[in-house]
Amino acid sequence: MAERIPSGCSGCVLVGAELTALVLIFLAWGASYFSWDPLDVGDPISPYIAKAAVVAVIAAIAAIVAAVRGASGVAWGQGAVVCLTIVVMLGANLVGRKVEEEHRRSACYAGLVASWCEDYTVNGAAAP
Repeated sequence: MAERIPSGCSGCVLVGAELTALVLIFLAWGASYFSWDPLDVGDPISPYIAKAAVVAVIAAIAAIVAAVRGASGVAWGQGAVVCLTIVVMLGANLVGRKVEEEHRRSACYAGLVASWCEDYTVNGAAAP
């Protein structure tokens, strides 16, 4: 029977915690868009991407420490988390900007008075 390696268990727990953090970060961003108020535009994506970048930095540091200590399995796992986080951040940036633009446009059409609503108006009236 194979022995359980302590670093392998801790590596799995660390990956699970980091992925859970990513899910919670982006669920929090998605929850900011749920509102019954048509004038609510939600939060921009950039602070949430910065929080995800913190997860990537923690994973990169853990990968370097694991590689130095000779725990190659943990190092590879953390490297995979870094790559996954970067891909998620890039995708969230693209999707988030589009969603933010749509919410701003619909809020301006609903009657929101804001400086950036001028981009969505034609001669002072909201464009359809």
